[in-house]
Amino acid sequence: MRIVELKCEQFAGLRDRDVRFEPGMNLLIGPNESGKSTLADLLYQLFFRDNVIDRRRDKAFIDLYFPKTAGAYQADTIDGTVRFEGRKGTYRLYKDWSGKDGTVRLALPDGMTLRDPAAIGRILAEELQYGKGIYDELVFPSQKREGTALQGLFPDGTSETDQEIASVLTRAVMETGGVDLDRLEARLDAEVTAYEDHWDSAADLPEGGRTRDLRNPWKVRRGHVLEAYYDMKNVEKLQEDALAAELQVETLKKEWTGAGEALDAARDRRERFSTVQSLIRERKSTEQLLSASQRELARMDEALRAWPQTEEEFRKAEALKEELQLSEKLELYRAVHADVLEYRKCEAEFKKLGTVDRKDITEAERLRRDLEREEARLSGLRLTARVRKLGDCEVQKTVLRTGEQEALYDGSLDITEAVEIRVPGVVSVELLPKGIDPDMVREKLDLMKKAYHGILEKNRVDSVEALRDKSEQVTLLQQ
Repeated sequence: MRIVELKCEQFAGLRDRDVRFEPGMNLLIGPNESGKSTLADLLYQLFFRDNVIDRRRDKAFIDLYFPKTAGAYQADTIDGTVRFEGRKGTYRLYKDWSGKDGTVRLALPDGMTLRDPAAIGRILAEELQYGKGIYDELVFPSQKREGTALQGLFPDGTSETDQEIASVLTRAVMETGGVDLDRLEARLDAEVTAYEDHWDSAADLPEGGRTRDLRNPWKVRRGHVLEAYYDMKNVEKLQEDALAAELQVETLKKEWTGAGEALDAARDRRERFSTVQSLIRERKSTEQLLSASQRELARMDEALRAWPQTEEEFRKAEALKEELQLSEKLELYRAVHADVLEYRKCEAEFKKLGTVDRKDITEAERLRRDLEREEARLSGLRLTARVRKLGDCEVQKTVLRTGEQEALYDGSLDITEAVEIRVPGVVSVELLPKGIDPDMVREKLDLMKKAYHGILEKNRVDSVEALRDKSEQVTLLQQ
């Protein structure tokens, strides 16, 4: 079994906790009274505590794990959920303890859910493998249950727990074939070698003495003691470097203090210079204002002397301004008049042209494509006919697509589309592409031509291109 997740909404001092465990060993680290032991107790109670509790029989359990108060109300329930991987898949066990109304649910690996406490107990017993005593005394020993754990580990007589432990140990020895002393001795020798390799215990130095220190260390077969020695020397070197750095920091600190004092002095001088600089700037600003005022007074004197002439020029300018405004209005009128004439011309041309429906263009283009496709069906021949008249009888050729007739004389004739060769009063032969009914094709062509020419006549044009040009011209006139 592997515990995957443990969570609760309320259990003792825990509120809304969700703890996920990784494969392998997991450590719960935290200060005292942070809830580490309570999490372990929650896991134990989920597996072994009945969901129905009695206020008198389970008073210790209630005192330990039920919250004392919850604001103005007394809390009356605690809960927990554990998700674990068993031999058949992943299970999710949920319990809440609310006196006689407590509930329990077990979600099975196949997605089904059980609520029967007895059936759930059988599944948990199968997945847990060992009895409750093993988990009480070895897996979940708690300070809250230490009396029970000690009694189970050191009983006066034989207990169920002793029998379980003995059974587990006996099975382990039988399955491994007992203890091999030679292998144990070899393992111990290897462990000793692993600790003392390349280490001179008498000199309490690496083999080779101080010549094999950090400047020339052993590269291979470094025992645990030698490795610890090199680690110690590295730490000592780091400590020396730290002391040197500390001295350097002290020196820099003194230099920094001196630089700070110099900075303060420089700031004082800068403030004094700033005060003088502000006064100089005010003086220069005042001088500039005075010079500007003098120039303005001189300009005003000059204007007063030139005022009679300026007034006369102002009156002339006013008259010219009025004349300019009238001229601009006249130009505007002429431009607008020209635009009105152009507009009326376009309007008359637009009325003359009329409107073109885009649906007519689309339908005319479709009909022309269909006409071309149907005519092409009558044009799928590549024949050469040799005509030789045996008398004075007339031989005629009629193009089935257009109805055009032509008299034939001796010689060769290329036939590329459906035709009728007729000797009046004697015989009529139709040459057609295979699978074509000329009467149906001609009837279809007549209907499409009628619709096609009807659209062109409606819009007073002779082709689709002319109809499209007319549409573009109407659009331009509308713009």
